[in-house]
Amino acid sequence: MAFDYLGAKQDGYNDEEIAAHLASSSGFDLDGAVGDGYTYSEISQHLAGTPVQPDVVDDPSARDSTIGE
Repeated sequence: MAFDYLGAKQDGYNDEEIAAHLASSSGFDLDGAVGDGYTYSEISQHLAGTPVQPDVVDDPSARDSTIGE
């Protein structure tokens, strides 16, 4: 049975709690992942099989200035 990530969030659990629960039941190296720079949100969503929703930032410097020429 798949873990209900959104249900856990709605029930008031935070990403650190969810990640700890999922990591302990799967043998995942949570401390190693956090040490490598992953956030608890990324880890918990990965372990739950829920796609991570990245923050979208409009960065004008990343635009291709040759488009439209």
